[in-house]
Amino acid sequence: DFIIGSIILEAKGRFVSSDRTKMLATKEANPNLDIRMLFMRDQWCTKKKRKRYSDWCNDHNIPFAFGTALPKDWLRESRK
Repeated sequence: DFIIGSIILEAKGRFVSSDRTKMLATKEANPNLDIRMLFMRDQWCTKKKRKRYSDWCNDHNIPFAFGTALPKDWLRESRK
């Protein structure tokens, strides 16, 4: 969605199965890019409520944050 310095930021409200599949394909095709996720909140990504967005990101080594603004440390990193 956004490029901030060297960070590629994908902002999501809902993170449905097709989005997760696309994100994994993008990360696999571009292993050298710094791709991060920004979610509104840590929702469930499975119907049986076994995994949250944060769990999914942790499982796939994708940095993430919640809210409507970038974490300040991400902004500092993007200036490097």
